Amino acid sequence: MGDRYQKIAAPQVAADAAGPTAQRVVAWLVDRRIIGRETTACVLGAPEGYPPGAGVAAAVDGAATDNWRTLLTNGVEVITEWTVFWNLEPATESRCPACGRDNGPDFFETTVFAGLAAWHRGDGDLTIRCGLCGASSPLRRWHFDPVWAFADFGLTFWNWPRLTDRFLEDLSAVIRAPVIYQAGKL
Repeated sequence: MGDRYQKIAAPQVAADAAGPTAQRVVAWLVDRRIIGRETTACVLGAPEGYPPGAGVAAAVDGAATDNWRTLLTNGVEVITEWTVFWNLEPATESRCPACGRDNGPDFFETTVFAGLAAWHRGDGDLTIRCGLCGASSPLRRWHFDPVWAFADFGLTFWNWPRLTDRFLEDLSAVIRAPVIYQAGKL
């Protein structure tokens, strides 16, 4: 069967703002009863997360059934550390933020992967040099397809029905930064 996930990443949220952003977002979600107030063992990859609340219907596709609410894994994980957000697919397109051109399918593997270990260790904000225009730009500003994101703040919704566009817009406003959306299945 497998578990489904929807990830929200906010690459523009700085590391020192991740904690306060998480507090603001959790308070907003609890206030709207989209998630419960207390954490439980309802997520994968973290000890605890927030279970769906009584008002969760305001955040998800109305055509969905409530069967997902009975699953053991059905919560929201709040992430406040450097994380690579990806949907288990390799990036086949790497678009430079300076020139907007794709560096080809091998660029991600040969250039981006080479610097990810340093970024993940916390050696600063990784800068990638475009193979086409020569401009160096922070990894967080590059555009990859399928979507990859590199952020200090994010959320993972485990086994929830599709989040609505309106909810994602409202969430972005609460985060105070643009968000990147990913969905997939383990």
